[in-house]
Amino acid sequence: QIRSATDEKMAIIMRSIKLRQPKSEKWWSFSFSCLNSVLMILIGVCLACLMFIGFQVAFSSVVDDNTGPPAIQKALVVESPSPMEDPLFKSPYEIPSLKRSQRNIELTRPRMRKKRPEEVILPLRAEGDTDPPLQLLSFLKRTPISASMTAFGSSETNRSSSTITNPTTTSIFDCERENGKCRYFYPSHFFTDPNVINSDTKHGKGSKFYYILEEMESLLQQRKLWIAMPYTGLWTMSFDQDQINPLTSQPFPQQNVTFLHVHKTGGTTIVKHANSRISSITGRVMQHFKVYMFQWIANGMGIPNNNNLRGDPMRAPPKGMMGQRDKTQMFQMTLDHLAHATKYKSNNNWTARDHLLFGVVRDPTDRFISMIGQAFGAQGSSRNGGVAEELKRDCLNSETYTLEASRFTIQCVIDKIKEKGYFMEIHFTPQAVEVAFSTQMINNLPVALFPFSELQVLLTEIGCDPDNRAKDGGGRFRPSPILQSMSVDDYSPDLIKQICELYEVDVIMLRTLGWGVPRCDPYIAAIEDKI
Repeated sequence: QIRSATDEKMAIIMRSIKLRQPKSEKWWSFSFSCLNSVLMILIGVCLACLMFIGFQVAFSSVVDDNTGPPAIQKALVVESPSPMEDPLFKSPYEIPSLKRSQRNIELTRPRMRKKRPEEVILPLRAEGDTDPPLQLLSFLKRTPISASMTAFGSSETNRSSSTITNPTTTSIFDCERENGKCRYFYPSHFFTDPNVINSDTKHGKGSKFYYILEEMESLLQQRKLWIAMPYTGLWTMSFDQDQINPLTSQPFPQQNVTFLHVHKTGGTTIVKHANSRISSITGRVMQHFKVYMFQWIANGMGIPNNNNLRGDPMRAPPKGMMGQRDKTQMFQMTLDHLAHATKYKSNNNWTARDHLLFGVVRDPTDRFISMIGQAFGAQGSSRNGGVAEELKRDCLNSETYTLEASRFTIQCVIDKIKEKGYFMEIHFTPQAVEVAFSTQMINNLPVALFPFSELQVLLTEIGCDPDNRAKDGGGRFRPSPILQSMSVDDYSPDLIKQICELYEVDVIMLRTLGWGVPRCDPYIAAIEDKI
């Protein structure tokens, strides 16, 4: 009995073990599967890290290739296609448009930074460096002035001798015809280097101001020109007689015109119109060329990107930003485009490459009020290298408008410009200097300049509603009640005298074009002859 009872108990125990065994095997199988999954995840992470490291190495090698030896640099020069290869009204040089986040990478200084941006000395390239973008830094030496250059004002130049005029043209861009509202201005004639004057050349009316261009070039070479400020650009618009002007209900004259933006002369309205509506109105692609932007100099030329004013360690351009090769090509395109600028031509005589440069200029005493409102941080200048903050701190002594407060601000800004120069803020730059820089001082290059009084006519000519202005001088465009109410009526005689003397180069330019500056007549000596 005892033995049978024992056998029975052993049988029960064995059955229990057999019943539990499958569960144990199932648990071990589940544990093995989990461990296998974890190992696979770890292997995947390791592979991803290796691929990321390889991508970074490849990217850095591409960046280094952009600053290679002269053989690579020569390859960056863009060949000019023949007219047969260049479809009418469509540039073969257009760079694929970048996203806004890639285009507008602004160089801003940190808010808590105490030092002024202009006190920061940005690192320079080694002596003898020949990177292609350095062409930008020597615009005065781009086209040396020859001792046998044609006398100023002569029509016997390469650009104008081939021009065929049309007595029946009705375009306001035809400066030499009755309907023309503009005057031709030659920056290379006006700004003559006094050191090259001899019996075979004529002294330009602006030669006494040549030092301003030399100062500008010096700041370029030091990478200190217009830090974190708007760029200088050109907008080319092509019109055809088959297209109807929506404002006049008349056909457009056939013409290719390129807008040269002189700041604070109503240009923002033209720029916004060109960027947003001109293609839909004309059916032609609007071409956009950049003459200069500080990012070209700072990024891709051995200077820290984005937060370049912090003095951070140098590194490669951020993802999505144009490399040095692209910037070099874009600048070469701009130079090539400028080289094809001409005086106005008659209908059917425009080639695909021909275009007329035009801009707007105004009385410097009127422009000065607009410049002040902009430089204090208006839209487009909210991050202008700390200049707006300095002006608000030093040049606003009241929260409400009074005549005394307005005159205090005007005088303060005049003193700032006298102390730190025109180039502390891009909008303080004289108009004649802006035109010279935008054309890169290319010899015999004509620019059709319109007086500010003809702005509405000009806007109508290109199909832009003159009543739909981009800026109105108030609200966010002038960030202070004093600035919003400030006008030329606030000037005292002494303030007018100081402004006229400060911008004498613009007064002289306007007079040579046949336009007077009445407020400055008592203070700036008259010029007897014109260019």
